[in-house]
Amino acid sequence: MKKEVIIHIGTHKTGSSSIQESFYGSMGEGGVEYFDFGEPNHSHVMASLFLNNPYNYHFHRKLGKTKKYVDAYVSEWFSVIDRQIFSSEKEVFFISAEDVCTFTEPELVRMSPPNSPG
Repeated sequence: MKKEVIIHIGTHKTGSSSIQESFYGSMGEGGVEYFDFGEPNHSHVMASLFLNNPYNYHFHRKLGKTKKYVDAYVSEWFSVIDRQIFSSEKEVFFISAEDVCTFTEPELVRMSPPNSPG
């Protein structure tokens, strides 16, 4: 079964929080699975996974996280995503992360799986 991930990149102050709260509150319902990252806004996870320098991301800096911690955080979240995709019977998954609107082109490209159309 082919799986598809849709990434909502709502800019800040455009109602993204409402979208995130709605999907997070109805996880598991309907034909789309909203990733369970422990909170409605997926920005912290997505930025950690795909920024050129996740160690400098404000979330980690503010909490004083070390490079070792961030590396383990990234590794764990990639594993969580894999488990959620492969254990679900759903074909469509949804991510919503406002901070993705600040990504550079190479960071956006990094989010695309190999051999994807873009």
